[in-house]
Amino acid sequence: MSNQIRMPRKGKHNASVRPLWKMLAAVILLGGLAFCSPAVIAFATANPSANPPVGPTANQAANPPAGPAANQEVTLSTEEPVVLEVSYGYENAAKGGRYLPLNLTITNRQSTPLSGTIQIKSMESDRSIYRYDYPMAAEPLTRADMQYFIPLGTRADRLFLTLTDDSGNTILNKRVKLNVSLDVPELFIGILDDRPETLRYLNGVGIHYSSLRTRTFPLRGEDFPEEEIGLDLLDVIIVNGYKLRSLSEKQTAAIMDWVHNGGVLILGTGDSVDDTLGRFAPELLDDSYGTPEIRAVNMGNEFAMESPDSATLEITCVDIPLHGGNVIFSSREAADLTAAAKERGMIAVAAYDLADIGEFCEAQPAYVDKFFTNLLGEDRIDRLAKVAYSGNSSRYWSVQSLINTGDVDKLPNLGLYTAVVVIYLLLLGPVLYLFLKNREMQIYYRRGVVFLSVGFSVIIYLMGTRTRFQSTFYTYASIQDVTEDYVTDTTYVNIRNPDNRTYTSALDPSYSVLPITRSYGSDAANPEFTGDENFLVGVSYREDRTEITGQNVVAFDPRYFRLERKSENVDKIGITGEVDYFEGILTGSITNNFPFPLENATLILYGNLVMLDRLEPGATKSLDELDLLRFPLNNFAAVADWVINGGQFKEADIDDKEYLLAMERSNLLIFYLENYMSGYSADARVIAFSTEKEESQFLKEALPETYGLTMLTSSVAVNASRASSLYRSVLMKKPEVTSGTYTAATNSMNGNEPVTLEYYLGTDINVDSLTFEPISQAFLRADNGTYSGTYIAVFTGSIYFYNVRTGSYDSVKLDGGPLELAGLSPYLSQDNALTVRYVYSGTGSYGEVQLPMPMVAGRER
Repeated sequence: MSNQIRMPRKGKHNASVRPLWKMLAAVILLGGLAFCSPAVIAFATANPSANPPVGPTANQAANPPAGPAANQEVTLSTEEPVVLEVSYGYENAAKGGRYLPLNLTITNRQSTPLSGTIQIKSMESDRSIYRYDYPMAAEPLTRADMQYFIPLGTRADRLFLTLTDDSGNTILNKRVKLNVSLDVPELFIGILDDRPETLRYLNGVGIHYSSLRTRTFPLRGEDFPEEEIGLDLLDVIIVNGYKLRSLSEKQTAAIMDWVHNGGVLILGTGDSVDDTLGRFAPELLDDSYGTPEIRAVNMGNEFAMESPDSATLEITCVDIPLHGGNVIFSSREAADLTAAAKERGMIAVAAYDLADIGEFCEAQPAYVDKFFTNLLGEDRIDRLAKVAYSGNSSRYWSVQSLINTGDVDKLPNLGLYTAVVVIYLLLLGPVLYLFLKNREMQIYYRRGVVFLSVGFSVIIYLMGTRTRFQSTFYTYASIQDVTEDYVTDTTYVNIRNPDNRTYTSALDPSYSVLPITRSYGSDAANPEFTGDENFLVGVSYREDRTEITGQNVVAFDPRYFRLERKSENVDKIGITGEVDYFEGILTGSITNNFPFPLENATLILYGNLVMLDRLEPGATKSLDELDLLRFPLNNFAAVADWVINGGQFKEADIDDKEYLLAMERSNLLIFYLENYMSGYSADARVIAFSTEKEESQFLKEALPETYGLTMLTSSVAVNASRASSLYRSVLMKKPEVTSGTYTAATNSMNGNEPVTLEYYLGTDINVDSLTFEPISQAFLRADNGTYSGTYIAVFTGSIYFYNVRTGSYDSVKLDGGPLELAGLSPYLSQDNALTVRYVYSGTGSYGEVQLPMPMVAGRER
């Protein structure tokens, strides 16, 4: 609380003291201006760190940031006793919708210790003001460095910082104008290379019709973050010509965590393959990589300006057997760029050193556009571009549907309330009137009405005790991803208060806190943010807790947050197993290593699932005799309905606890599949729901008004090989659309016109067989052949293969079985490409038509 000056009362005495008061106010004002003189913002790169602050981040050679809480001696000064310097992001660049690394240097030139709070105000995407408070301390005549991460709203362009002492008195204020691109969305690329200048051709290039513009930042290994949050501002990290072994285990773990959360890691190899790939090789590769050698790399015929050979480079390359890799670019029969999905992110490996194509890209910058467009894909590019304009509104709405529920026990018994009201009306009307009339006591009717009204008011009040919220209450959905070494807990929580009074929630300090808000309107509609506004939500980081404070919040107004924590798996919990998958046959087993039963357990491969149902603690279930179901890609509603509901509930019934639990689990499963498993992955994943309630795990203290559920997930490696043969989805590489309309994410066509697709089966195998697997009947309606609750139809009609020998299309009959090489050879090109035309003949052609899943088996070359 700031000190207030008590004004004298009006009267004669007021006139006599007014001149004295004015002089006193002038002295205080002049002193405050001298004491709070603005500090110069130092343009140096901030060091990303965890919340609460941890070690330094990457990337500024000119002004390297100091370590956390470092103290350096300074000289005594009476003119500017306290100076605050601020730097942020990478090279003072920021991006909305991310954690912004903020580096503060507080210089205490006083002879007394300085302690208090750093208050940082930011405008969120929904225009509400959030304030983040951090404890601060500086010894006499020293300089203290602190690093924080501030969630930045979409299109936010400023921060306001206030330094207060322990009594709440303001020491100084600072306004920080952020360097945010509000015109063209930017693709932030961090470069970890001992020669970053060799990759300067990547900077400032328009991607996918200039939907994004690249912006590169050099990174330094000695300042590289040890937490994933330190990389959140980056979209892409390129490691090229750098020894990854020089990074610590925490730093490399931070990279992989960042990839799993949606980052794209690109590794350049060539002569430096041992340096850039060596540390990741056991995790990423199916086998050891080859020996670097000179070979021809075709950059694309569209870049052959002088002759067909002018777009071919003779550079050092190496063969990389990337696990689950999808070939993005290839030359003849060798892969030039391969990418593999890793949960929400991606890892790509180039067969060459990216510096070796620098001269070509300087002359042909359009190749950089081609490189990133093909690697990232249109969906990821569009998603990154939309964030700059519409923010994370899509995430807001999905989270709202996920946790905007509550405890079914809080629902009132409508039948009981109806009965009480009916009894009240009967007693108040004919019963009371006739009772008093028979006794000639009508004059007491009004008193009786008052008595009954008060009595039934008390009854109804007591009936609502069970359903009434007394204080702040929480609904949450938690996703715990468990590996052999770590447990990553991502919890989405909705905090609500039953009235508009100020409330405070105490959270476990080990969780990071990210507000989830939606965006509003355009720049013209945005209000001016001056820093004088009162905050709506405050987040205060303390040593033993993190406090979230809401003030002037409308009663029952939801406030969504994402809480995240990564901890060591000391108890070795999780779901483990062995999975073999070859030519449509699944074998192996799954074991529950949790100390409690799991429900709705399901093994999910790319486009396939196996129902495991209930798993008891320590139980192992064999996969050999379980049904393998092929589900429609990205039709997650149908998947969730089958996994959770299984046709059990025919209609909605909010009074049924089992129905509401099934609905909540279904919503969480859909959310997880959409946000974490929407792309191709060579590995399988087991998902299950916990039967053990841990409703206060993210809170500092256990509270009764908490309701939610927890999903548990674990990744399981899949062995898709026998002897020297492999079995995999052809859709690991996006097919090329020759004609018609095709949606790769759902593997579907528009039924209004035929579609022609060119499938790439891979140049690393000799094809033995090809199988077009249809969608399982379990997901189809018996009446009209569409999926339950959707309008996606199953493909029925004619299929034609392009004959490379005759140059015409041949009609092919598919029965779900494998097509052997003898029947395929007329249709395969030299690089194992197969062109297929689909002509739909079914009804309902106004919507999407699900195509069968092509699976290829072949011997490794």
